[in-house]
Amino acid sequence: MSTFYMKQGDRTPVLEDQLFEPDGTTVVDVTTATTITLRVKRPDRSTAILDTTSVTKADAANGVIQYAWQDGDTDTPGFYRIEWVIDEGLSTQETYLNYRYNNLYIEASL
Repeated sequence: MSTFYMKQGDRTPVLEDQLFEPDGTTVVDVTTATTITLRVKRPDRSTAILDTTSVTKADAANGVIQYAWQDGDTDTPGFYRIEWVIDEGLSTQETYLNYRYNNLYIEASL
């Protein structure tokens, strides 16, 4: 599990993650993924700040993916859960992490 930290309103650094199977050592090859969705929500799942397919395969064979923050993405400070949804175009999808969440903490600016 990783925690990513941002300051309110910032758009860098890009959000980069490497996807692993539940064993924690086997990387997820996303080369054949047709769509990768990033979902960012509050822990109670009441407020989503992101549900986007604007995800880049930075190193697909090694499961490294990136999201470049857009204007407004980090405007609301707080604690959020992150998940990535991989769709390989086979009428199936798999969510990572599929056994817990990564976290995002957006600190309020002064």
